[in-house]
Amino acid sequence: MKQYTHQTYLKASIDHVAKFHHDPQAIKFLTPPPVFVQIHRAEPLAENSKAEFTFWLGPIPVRWKALHTRVDLMHGFTDTQVVGPFQFWAHRHAFTELGAHSTLVIDEIQAEYGTNLWSGLISRIMWLNLPILFGYRGWVMKRLLEKHSSENGYQGE
Repeated sequence: MKQYTHQTYLKASIDHVAKFHHDPQAIKFLTPPPVFVQIHRAEPLAENSKAEFTFWLGPIPVRWKALHTRVDLMHGFTDTQVVGPFQFWAHRHAFTELGAHSTLVIDEIQAEYGTNLWSGLISRIMWLNLPILFGYRGWVMKRLLEKHSSENGYQGE
């Protein structure tokens, strides 16, 4: 089982961080170019809610369906891949309040590569790019959430 952990410190309240992550459209902001994400279904975040989307890696479509569990509106959730290139993928998003206007976001992923040639290749490419993905996500969250921390919080873009 592969494991990956990334931490992002934000100068934003846990309320703002949680609100951002509960937005079904947040994945569009959190996906770095040149990857494009097309959302097919995005239920409001709740226990057993589902999301379905396609990541476009240039001309290559990668279908993904996720199930959300362990949902705590203020402290995080887990998304588990139901359909996608990995044999197994579980991503825990955890929010820890460090102060009135500071939050630590911890992303923990456990995964196993896909088992056939195509899914094995795509899952390995995706896995190797996790540091880039989460570096980008940290930058986006800082830009969006810290920008609004002294205002009314994240309002969507």
